[in-house]
Amino acid sequence: MRRASRIRSRLSIALIGGAIFALVAASTASAGLVSQRHNPYTAGRYLVTFADEAVASYTGYKKGFAATQPKKGQQLNAHSKAASAWKAHLVAKHDAALAKVGATKIYDYTIVNNGVAVRLSARQAEKLAKLPGVIALEKDRINKVDTTLSPHFLGLDATGLPREEAHAEAMAHVPLGRMAQPEEIAGTVAWLFSDDARSVTGQAIDQNGGDFML
Repeated sequence: MRRASRIRSRLSIALIGGAIFALVAASTASAGLVSQRHNPYTAGRYLVTFADEAVASYTGYKKGFAATQPKKGQQLNAHSKAASAWKAHLVAKHDAALAKVGATKIYDYTIVNNGVAVRLSARQAEKLAKLPGVIALEKDRINKVDTTLSPHFLGLDATGLPREEAHAEAMAHVPLGRMAQPEEIAGTVAWLFSDDARSVTGQAIDQNGGDFML
């Protein structure tokens, strides 16, 4: 009887221990799944937008920093003392936020937009999105431009010729012999958004491979 009782006790202890282990394992797995479900970010390059106004639209709402938004009829002076001070303030806030998640920026945007380009892990992106003063994270990506005019301009909608021949005939008039690539156009757009293009206004930039020049 005593031996049978001891066996039953050991079996009970084993069953209880097994149940506890299964419960802990299930809880850990569940927590992992919940964590994965609640992180919408993946590793990559991001454009991060901050809450403060950029130089072009800052109205002087922060004590100690004069307004930089140009008055009606005036042009923006991005190199004024007030603009330089406000840009330094924005950059300092960018650096402080990125330091909290251990990330290093690629580029600061301060003139028209207030933000940074930065490469982040999924965890870093999740943490950065929760910081005060950060209002948006958008994954950087290449968008291919499609229009209703380009096929006609290139002669690709011409009747009587296969698409390949029509394309070759159109490219025969282009000195470079090829169409501009999405990366090349994106580079021009990125330049227009940078501080280097601050004096460019009202221009039409045509990347046509030299087909015509103004």
